[in-house]
Amino acid sequence: AQCSGCSDPRFRSWYAEAASGPKDVILVLDTSGSMQDYERITKMREAASWVVNTLSMNDHAAVVSYSSVAKAYPDDGLLMKMDVVGRAKVKNHISDLAASGATNMEAGITRAFQIMAASGRAGRTSKCSKVMLFLTDGQRSNGRNPVDVAHEMNAGGDTQMRIFTYSFGGGADVKEMKALACQNQGVWQAVPDGGDLKQIMAGYFLYLSAGLDANSNGGIGDTDVATHKNIRWSDWFEDGQGLGQLTGACS
Repeated sequence: AQCSGCSDPRFRSWYAEAASGPKDVILVLDTSGSMQDYERITKMREAASWVVNTLSMNDHAAVVSYSSVAKAYPDDGLLMKMDVVGRAKVKNHISDLAASGATNMEAGITRAFQIMAASGRAGRTSKCSKVMLFLTDGQRSNGRNPVDVAHEMNAGGDTQMRIFTYSFGGGADVKEMKALACQNQGVWQAVPDGGDLKQIMAGYFLYLSAGLDANSNGGIGDTDVATHKNIRWSDWFEDGQGLGQLTGACS
C-alpha cells in the first residue's frame, strides 16, 4: 500500500525527501483529445502517480489538468499537504483523468500560478522550493504562448517557480516547451512514446538536490547540525516489508 507499484527506492518519498528537502509541486497535465493516442493518458497517469510517490508530509502539491479549459485539484484551489491521506487523494484524482478537448496551455499555466499565489496567502506551503511540472503531447491550439504567460506571472517573490517541461510523443511542441523551461530555471525533456515517462518526470527532485547546501539539513527533522552538518533526515515512514516505522538519512 505504501509503494503503490513503485519498487525503485529512488522514487519513494523517504529518499526524495531527504535528498531534496521540502517543496511545493504543481503538476500541470495535458488532457487534450490527442492524449488518447498511443495510450499516452495511461502513461501520464502512471508518471504523475510516481511523482506523488516522491512527496512526503513536508511537501505540498496540486494537480492542474488542461484541455480546452483548466481544472484544479484540490477543489479549493490550494496546495494540499502530502501526508499519507493527501497522497492517496491526489492519486485517486489522477487515476480519473480522461482525454478530450483542445490544448489551451495558457489556461493550465495560469491556473497553476493562481494556486501557488493563493496557497502562499493561506499558509498552505512548504515555504521552500517551488516547482511546476508541465507536460504536453501536442501543439498549442488556443490561448497565448505559455512562455509569455510565465514571463508575466513568474516575476519573483513568494510565488516564483522553477518550471520543468516535458514534450511527450512525436507531435509534441518543442520550441515553446524548451523556452518555458530555460527561461524559468527548469529543465526541458523530450520523451518519445516508447520512453520511460514515469522515471523521467519523477526524477525532477534530483535537480533540486543538486542545488542544496551540503551544510544544511533542508529544514527536515531534528538533527544536531553542529555534529552532523551534512546529514538531512526524512520524516518517519512505514517500511514496505512490514518492519514498522523507519527514518532515512541523506549525506
